[in-house]
Amino acid sequence: TIAALEATLRSYAEGRAIEEVPLWRMVATPEATLKRRATRWARAAGGRGGLARTETMVGGGSLPGEGLPSWGAAFAIGSPGEVAGRLRECERPIIARISEGRVLLDPRTVDESDDRYVASEIERISQAIQR
Repeated sequence: TIAALEATLRSYAEGRAIEEVPLWRMVATPEATLKRRATRWARAAGGRGGLARTETMVGGGSLPGEGLPSWGAAFAIGSPGEVAGRLRECERPIIARISEGRVLLDPRTVDESDDRYVASEIERISQAIQR
């Protein structure tokens, strides 16, 4: 709507875009924060998760070749395709990618307010596949 556009433009004009525009807030997140968040997600897999250095593509591919260093949680739970599929089927879908035979979740692409939800779904899926 026009009101949303006006609010976004005002954020840029008044120098608040980093705090108020989700893309810029995610771009500005320090690597130490990303590593801490990824560690929590990896622990939710009950010993079958770990950390991975990764690169986040900015803008969902709208800036080709422009990546940012990041940390991700990598999971070796069952088949990577099955785990990624189960994550997508969650009540609030979680989009992962598969890299080097593991499922990879990058916290730079997830709002921090969703961290508990992501961790609980990782734990639930990990336990279901373990059975």
